[in-house]
Amino acid sequence: MVKCIIVGFTSGYKSNIEKVHQFGAPKDSKLRSEWQRCIPRKDFILKDNSYVCEKHFKEEDIIKYWESGSVKVLYTKWKLKEGTIPSIFPGPSYLSNLKKHRKLPAVRHAITPKSKFSNENSEDCINNCSIKQESYLIEDNLYNKLANFQCSPWVKLPMTVENTDICFVIFIANSNSVPTVERSIQVNKQGQVSYAVNGKLIDITEHGIEVAKNIEDFSNNIKKFESIRLCYGSPIANIFPNFPKDLCTKSTKGFLQHRQCLLTIQNCSKDTYCSKCKLLKNVLACREKRKAIGSKEMLEVSPSKKPRIIEMRKKAYALQRKVTITKKKICDLQDELSKSHKDMAEYNEQFIKDKLNGINESQKTMIMECFAASRVKNSKSRRYSENWLMLCLLFNIRSPSAYKYLRASALLPLPHPKTVRKHLSLVKSTCGFDKDFLNLLQKKSEGMLERSKHGVLLFDAVNLRKSLAVNSSNLTYWGLEDYGGEVENKNCHKEYADHALVFMWQSLGSNFSQTIGCFASKGEVKGVIIAQLVLKAISLMENIGLYLHPNSKQISWDYFKEVYKEDIKHPGNLRMVPRITPQHLDLTPMAKMRVRLCTQVFSMSMANAIRFYESKGSLMLKNAGETANFVEFWNNLFDNFNRNLPWQGLKSTNDKGFQGFVDALHYINCWEDQMIDGSIGPEEFLTKQTAQGLRVTITSTIDLSKYLLETCGYDYVLTGKMCQDPLEKFFGIIRQSCGPNDHPTTPTFLHLYKILSVYSVLKPPKHGNCTITTMDAPKISISDLKEIFHNKSFQRTEKINQLKLKLDQLIEDGLWEPCDVLPQVDNSMENSTRDCLIYYICGYVTKQILKKQKCNECISYFKEGNADHPCAELVNLKTNGKLMYPNTALFEFLNIVEHSFAKHCNDFYVFENVINDITQNNLNFKFSCSFHKVEIASEVIVYYLQMRMRQHTYQENLKFQKVAREKKKIAKLYNS
Repeated sequence: MVKCIIVGFTSGYKSNIEKVHQFGAPKDSKLRSEWQRCIPRKDFILKDNSYVCEKHFKEEDIIKYWESGSVKVLYTKWKLKEGTIPSIFPGPSYLSNLKKHRKLPAVRHAITPKSKFSNENSEDCINNCSIKQESYLIEDNLYNKLANFQCSPWVKLPMTVENTDICFVIFIANSNSVPTVERSIQVNKQGQVSYAVNGKLIDITEHGIEVAKNIEDFSNNIKKFESIRLCYGSPIANIFPNFPKDLCTKSTKGFLQHRQCLLTIQNCSKDTYCSKCKLLKNVLACREKRKAIGSKEMLEVSPSKKPRIIEMRKKAYALQRKVTITKKKICDLQDELSKSHKDMAEYNEQFIKDKLNGINESQKTMIMECFAASRVKNSKSRRYSENWLMLCLLFNIRSPSAYKYLRASALLPLPHPKTVRKHLSLVKSTCGFDKDFLNLLQKKSEGMLERSKHGVLLFDAVNLRKSLAVNSSNLTYWGLEDYGGEVENKNCHKEYADHALVFMWQSLGSNFSQTIGCFASKGEVKGVIIAQLVLKAISLMENIGLYLHPNSKQISWDYFKEVYKEDIKHPGNLRMVPRITPQHLDLTPMAKMRVRLCTQVFSMSMANAIRFYESKGSLMLKNAGETANFVEFWNNLFDNFNRNLPWQGLKSTNDKGFQGFVDALHYINCWEDQMIDGSIGPEEFLTKQTAQGLRVTITSTIDLSKYLLETCGYDYVLTGKMCQDPLEKFFGIIRQSCGPNDHPTTPTFLHLYKILSVYSVLKPPKHGNCTITTMDAPKISISDLKEIFHNKSFQRTEKINQLKLKLDQLIEDGLWEPCDVLPQVDNSMENSTRDCLIYYICGYVTKQILKKQKCNECISYFKEGNADHPCAELVNLKTNGKLMYPNTALFEFLNIVEHSFAKHCNDFYVFENVINDITQNNLNFKFSCSFHKVEIASEVIVYYLQMRMRQHTYQENLKFQKVAREKKKIAKLYNS
């Protein structure tokens, strides 16, 4: 409980039960210091928790009630008026600090005789002349001279006994033709001059009127005062007959005048009213509008909340102004934008091309498309040029997410991704060498330089994850072993593929590389098949104009470990071969496949380290010189195989690089001779496949380099162009697209293979010897894609057409006729689980077929379902009123189709086998509409078989995933 700090008072103490109001020390520092001086306590410091009770304040300084009109509400916590200081301290007289207020000066009035022109305004003017005003002293004898002073149109009022002041006024007729005082000047005997307008004193210093020292100055001041422009109000009183009298009054000229009117107008202002009256019209209009729409009047609030309400209203008004200004800006920008659209639409194509001469073709194409898009109001009506479609196709392949973002944000007029995919779908995703794609590559090769057409054939295999998917383009399966018909294989289309063999052509004169074919196989492809495919690839590439060229002391691994041990002995990690780690020396099966580890071990740094530590007397590295020579040999060989810069190229047969290849070949032959002689064991030599492959690689590099230098006229040969890095990079992109720690499936691999192949052959070259310098050099466009691929009909369409031909043949032979009367359902027959499932699927097929039907007879046929059918038990359990009951004849027909599909579901040509099966037997499909019988039957068969193929592949993939999970669990138990 708070306590009073005044000496001798116990307000707030437990001993005093009297309840009084306490007032805390003010937060304002100046006011608190005044309280500190007034409170009679020596050396007392006023704090935030110091309180003074109500007994020490005057009654009129305490606010006890909240008032609003005639309503008064008692505050629970009294308040003090602003600036109040405690002044009542009962007890000794020296404690009290009562302020003595000075008496107000006597009010003096000028007494003037009443005249017939007297009115309320003139009385206000005369009676209020003694209010605080600006005084101007004049000479004493001037007052006597003013008694006879006359100045038209000013009227001098007569003096009276009570009022001896001299008063000059100007009368004006009001709206009722009654004269009233408009301006008045009053001079008393003390030399004070007062100027008033409409009975209210004004400050005339703002208007250049100075103190008058004689009659001439006084006369000039009168003329200046007469020339001052007066404010008579802004709105006409008749417009707002019910104006609020607390806000404005009616002026003498029939205008509404603000209560706080400034009365005068500056001469520099062009307005005929003051700033207060200028806002009056808007205020009155807003009030009238609020009354018209039935808005409530502003509620009166407590004084403590009023400042906050006023602040909130100011913020709301400021926000409203910002919104208004922003809307205006938006309208202006929209007008400018529409004007710009019109201007762009008026520019013709030739005018734009003339302005774009200084930029490249791609930028010119983009700008032309932007102008073309501005001429079309509906984005669906746009027509894109072939060059722009080609750029969009490459962009969408490179980054689909960036393409989607730019199109969604309307930064560029990009076509819909479906349009891009439509052109991309022209290229088939099949195994084998695609002849149509090779024709596209031939178009690409026409723009190459002659030396860039020479290249090498790369091929390698990548692991795939077993998976099965439906190929909708030809109604077959993806994921089975497939050689594209290039070689004969009995197991083709029977086993699940887990490897993909890819062939790639790498140019020797440029950075261009292109995949030309892929093959799905189970396990590694046999050498005989690879030889056949290589010969076929060489023949195809040469047909399109691209050329192919057939590509004593002990050495111990322990020396490498000893170098590592010696190297890590230095403090502070000071090492000679810092890249070598235990992972380089203790190789796991996976680490043996990492090329980076191999090149870092067999490097010149390692050879120098072996020689250095041997020279320093390391006992474990004694006689390690041959190992250092062995490392240097492989390092030089690696460098010879990785010549990528022009200054590193092989320029002649006498070059040091050629001699390095010859020495390497001789080194391998001698090494193998030692194994044959029994000097070393087979485990100390390379494997037979590695040695044979290394010889082929070195010999092919020597022969190919000689051929390019001597026959093809190459200035130098870069052996780095003959490696398989482009193919490994291709596999890396494939694996990265499929996610980490897993192999891609066959369908995914074929899709990515198509996208990457199309992108590499369509994209323009960045640099190198294949740069197109002439404007008429051939390049690939969308029309070339359509010309090469569009004329080729899809296998799906061909198979559906063959199905329709078979159905027509059945009708011609009389084996299948439409049935007007459909068979009745036998409700007594027993149903099996399989029949219930087929009945349920048949209802789903019916619902999908009905979406495209317009024939009333066909629609009525499909809707002739029966909920009492014996096989409708599953549908009755699952339905909520939206499942369909299929026609009985359709159910019996699809039952036959399902029986045939169950026999051939694992065949690659499942569609053809099922069609042959159901057409060779009597086709029992009773359909009432003779006009659409063939179309409906073919549509039902195709849709049902495609759906069942997808279901079959989904279940098979679940099995593969389960097996893969088990293998991963088992793999965690073994150290790799």
